[in-house]
Amino acid sequence: MNQTVKGYLFAVLSAVIYGCMPLMAKHIYADGVNPLTLVFLRNLFSLIPLELLALRERETLKIKACLLPSVGMISLLGCCVASFILCLATGSLALPSTLLGWGMSVLFSLLVTTGAVVLFQESTFLVGGEIASILSTLEPITSTVIGILVFYEPFGIRMILGTALVVTASLLTALFNLREKPEAQALRFSKKSV
Repeated sequence: MNQTVKGYLFAVLSAVIYGCMPLMAKHIYADGVNPLTLVFLRNLFSLIPLELLALRERETLKIKACLLPSVGMISLLGCCVASFILCLATGSLALPSTLLGWGMSVLFSLLVTTGAVVLFQESTFLVGGEIASILSTLEPITSTVIGILVFYEPFGIRMILGTALVVTASLLTALFNLREKPEAQALRFSKKSV
């Protein structure tokens, strides 16, 4: 498969997964989990898969000792430890009450925190950050479609026009870059390998 086409597919798939978050979260909430606990579980269950991906690429999640203070402060803030402490401090830790709820929480973490993030990052390597970002605008469209079909949200002319504009912009961007000269594509891929 053409590397550019693969990059587009990765970006679109990442956007669709992100767009499905409300639907997945709704089922987890029905099992007794609240939003803050879901943030904690989402980060917790992604640690092992991310470590395995790092090992597969012959990389490591280990960092130099001199970087520990700064990296530690950064990670404590959008991560698992901070959300867990916040859950405990506010008394809002609400773990799933059934095996299905636990399974849905693990699936949510794997799809969103591991799958969608890795797909988007790979897409940026293959087609560049600008294109991947534009294609990621399909995320709200996915959320809109799910909102209409699952949550019965109203669907008016402004929503139709907005959706059409986003889809058109994404398609035009993809078509324009598929025509990009092979030399430019080769240059991008050579930069990735450096």
